[in-house]
Order: sequence, then C-alpha cells, then structure tokens
Amino acid sequence: GYTTTQSDLVYLSSAARWEEADADAAGTSINLLGIALEVKDDGEAMNVALAGSFIQDASVYTFTPGVPLYVDTTAGAITATKPSGSGDIVRTVGYAVHADMIYFNPSSDYVTLA
Repeated sequence: GYTTTQSDLVYLSSAARWEEADADAAGTSINLLGIALEVKDDGEAMNVALAGSFIQDASVYTFTPGVPLYVDTTAGAITATKPSGSGDIVRTVGYAVHADMIYFNPSSDYVTLA
C-alpha cells in the first residue's frame, strides 16, 4: 500500500493490497479498480467503492456532466482527457453525472498506445 487520499483511483495488486492506479503502467491500470472511500496509512484496511457505485466529491471532481472518464497518468487520479503518451493505457472508468459526481463503472477493455 501507500497512504491513501479519499477518492483516489486504486487497483487491487497481486499482493491483495489497494494501490494507486496509473495509466503510465499496465500493471497498475488493468486490474480490478476501485475508489478509496477514506484516508488510510500504508498497511491499514480500507473501504473501497467498486463498479456500479456513484461517488460524489466536490473537493476533487470538477467534470463536465456526461463525459467519459479515464485512468489518469497521475497516480490515483481520474481524468476526462484520454491519455496520449506512448505506452499509456487508455481505459474508461465511468462517466461524470454532475460536476462533482461520477458513475464508477470501469470497462474491462483497454488499449495500450504505441
């Protein structure tokens, strides 16, 4: 693990720990995804929202309603801009419902950019 921030985009690692997702690496962006629901220190159990959840966080989210959202190249972040760098993973994680609310529903499909 790591010390989480509420609303971080996380993935379930092979060590069965929630870690920050990052579009710069396939190993951190194609696994089971979740959203951290609380701040926790490394090694502490954490509540995580899974697919099908609606997550609201006015302190983090400022999206245009209706747009698709993606794993960001900034660890733990969600973005409305598709990653575009060589080797980046493009994976939809849901949609903005309101400026500060997302419907979290990660696709199992992804593309690795050349």
